[in-house]
Formats: sequence, C-alpha cells, structure tokens
Amino acid sequence: MAYNHAGNWPKESPMRLQILLILLMISLVRPLSAADAPLVRTQALMRTFESVQHAQPGQTRSDAVKKANRDVYKQLDAFFDRDALTAEAIAPYKAQFAAPQMAKYVQLFWELIRLVAYPDALRGATWTAKAGPAQADQADVIVHARKEAEDLETDVTFHWQQSKGQWLVADVRFDGASLVADYRNQFGKILAKDGVAGLLKKLQSRFDDERKKRGEAAP
Repeated sequence: MAYNHAGNWPKESPMRLQILLILLMISLVRPLSAADAPLVRTQALMRTFESVQHAQPGQTRSDAVKKANRDVYKQLDAFFDRDALTAEAIAPYKAQFAAPQMAKYVQLFWELIRLVAYPDALRGATWTAKAGPAQADQADVIVHARKEAEDLETDVTFHWQQSKGQWLVADVRFDGASLVADYRNQFGKILAKDGVAGLLKKLQSRFDDERKKRGEAAP
C-alpha cells in the first residue's frame, strides 16, 4: 500500500478491512493440536477436582455445599467416557450379562467411581501436567502430583480419546498401572467364581459400605 499524492493513506473499504481483520486473527490463533486439546482438558479437569468442597473433621456439610458439589460432579462427568470406562472393565465377559444385569452393572460401577474418585482425586496435592504420546484420536497427559504433608509423589496418566465429538478420559494409569485393566482383572476373578449375580452383589455391597463410611462425603 502506498501514499496517495496528498500524502495520506488511501481509504480502505469496510469489506476490505473486515477481510484484513479476519486474516490477522487467523494468523495469531494457533489451532489446538491432538496433544494440546487433552492437555488443556486435563488442566481444566484438575481444577474442577479442586473445586469439590470437603467437610472439616467432625463437621457435616451444609445443604448449600452439598448442592454445590452435585453441580461440580456433573461438571466432572463431562470429562469422562462413562461408556468406555465401564465397558472395557468387563469387555472379555460381556456375553455373560443379560441386558438388565448390564444396566445395573453400569449404574453401580459408575456411581462407585464417582463416590470414591471425585472427592479424593489427588486431594491436597500440588501438580503439574504435561502432554504425553498422542495420535490423531487418542492422547496421554501425565500429571505429576505431590503431597508435601505425606511426602508422597505419583504420576497419574489420563488417557484421552475422541468420543462423541470431544476428548474424554477412557482410562487412568497410576504410576503406569491401568485402572481399567486392574478392575478387569478383579471382575474376571469374581465372575469366574460367583457369576454376574455375585459381581453385582459385591458392587452393591461396596457402594453401600463407601456411602456409609463417607456419610456426608457422599453427594
């Protein structure tokens, strides 16, 4: 663009200005890569975990706090692929389940995960997150967590995969050990000994015990 004879910049048309602005925005904004999106999601997930409110020892939570936690739990649900987590834990044994049994299993197992994991996930820890191996439709993000009071350090790997048009957690590994694989191993032993009815009974019993033990900690 050059000066005109009067020494002024020539006037731009409104449409040309809009086009230039769009091009500038495109040049400044870098699209998220396969690794970036899960990393950002993991950081948001960890911050959401931190927003779960806890009762002080010897105290119970108010109704307002309980309601706030129910809202936080709904936000946490949006980060996880419930179908993948529950299905993969019994993948080799799926044929043993009748439809009503499968529905009951998914309900119990998922509610147990929420009851135990949501309030306790790296509670009181400081953490950093970094991108791990990634492919087009799946990626790992490694969270290094430290609890100073307990002198405890651990690496938690969130395995994300594309599902339903978004990145969702499909497995969690603690120092390399897969949570889904661990549950699959446990469930396989129970199914071999007690069948589907026995597994559902044990899940119900564990859920009831945890809810009773946690009392006000249950949302």
